[in-house]
Amino acid sequence: MLSKIFYQTNVTIPDVEHMLISNGVKLYTKRNLCAAPKAVIVIVHGLAEHLDRYDYLANYLQRRNFAIYRYDQRGHGRSAGERGAYTDFNNFADDVKNVVAWARSENQHLPIFVLGHSMGGGSVMAFGTKYPNYVKGIISISALTRYNTHIMGDKIKHDPEESVPNALGDGVNTSKYVTDDYANDPLNLKQLRGSILNAMFDLTDYLKQNAKKFIDPVLIIHGAADGVVSPLDSVQSWNEIGSTDKELHIYPHLMHEVLNEPSRKHDIYQEIVTWITNHIA
Repeated sequence: MLSKIFYQTNVTIPDVEHMLISNGVKLYTKRNLCAAPKAVIVIVHGLAEHLDRYDYLANYLQRRNFAIYRYDQRGHGRSAGERGAYTDFNNFADDVKNVVAWARSENQHLPIFVLGHSMGGGSVMAFGTKYPNYVKGIISISALTRYNTHIMGDKIKHDPEESVPNALGDGVNTSKYVTDDYANDPLNLKQLRGSILNAMFDLTDYLKQNAKKFIDPVLIIHGAADGVVSPLDSVQSWNEIGSTDKELHIYPHLMHEVLNEPSRKHDIYQEIVTWITNHIA
């Protein structure tokens, strides 16, 4: 007989670490489970960072009865692959799909949502474009979808082996504490390869050229003062995608990492929870 704990809400289960092979590369993943989940959320991090930077968000969602699945993108964090390198932009969408498929195999009765930030936001938008109706809905946060801010220089082809310093520090957050934490995090990449810049440029081209193929329900959130990815990326994406169920919210004064903005992050977390809850039925 199952313990009564499995019928209670707000009961969390210790994190589970796992290595998942996606297109030949081992991806480091983590599950944050709860006893009575009402949905699954797959979180995809941005360029040069790693899944642990979403612990606070994951714990917030877990306590509200969502099962959380996360992974370090290839060449990032504790996943395999050359640091800061990327060979094929298709892996952005395919890695999301493979992690979602794994999450679905363990939660066949639950709706699944994906949430991505920055390059991870571009990844989930590409996933929705390439694999429509595969999940219940998509949340795009400060997503790289058009490259209106040339944070990594001109949109030209780079030598794949070129070493490029991580220039994402400025414009990350209004809080010096968050900015310093980003700079001092040993798992954040300090150098990138030209190949990942090429892949991101290919990603933005793909998203623009195939915008009408994106038909999933989507919540798009961006900070108006984002110094890394222009909010115009999200505005143009919202205007051009084929979805009929789409929402866009530009938060005044907030910078790139809106999920870590001290003044409004809980408002944004609650907006995400409300949007997902409205789409579970």
